[in-house]
Amino acid sequence: MARMGSGTVISGDGLAVSTKAPKTFTPAATSAGHQRGNIAVLVEMTITNGTKEPVDLVLVSATAACGAEGTQANQVIDVEKGITGFAGTLAPARTAPPS
Repeated sequence: MARMGSGTVISGDGLAVSTKAPKTFTPAATSAGHQRGNIAVLVEMTITNGTKEPVDLVLVSATAACGAEGTQANQVIDVEKGITGFAGTLAPARTAPPS
């Protein structure tokens, strides 16, 4: 639903995903998914539940492609730096940054 870059995409039922512009970061040595020699990029996402029902955030996933051939990028989990993704349930009219 969301594209890489900054902006907001709203689904037909009112679920909104906002992203900030990508920025590079250095993953901690304990991170998972990062391969040495690759450039790590962070795209901060916020989800706003404009629907009438709770949304299970465990089902949220994001993918990114890079390079001229559109190679799928690895997802980096970096607990030390608080980059872990979304979790839990988001009630109607609430907003969630990554947990």
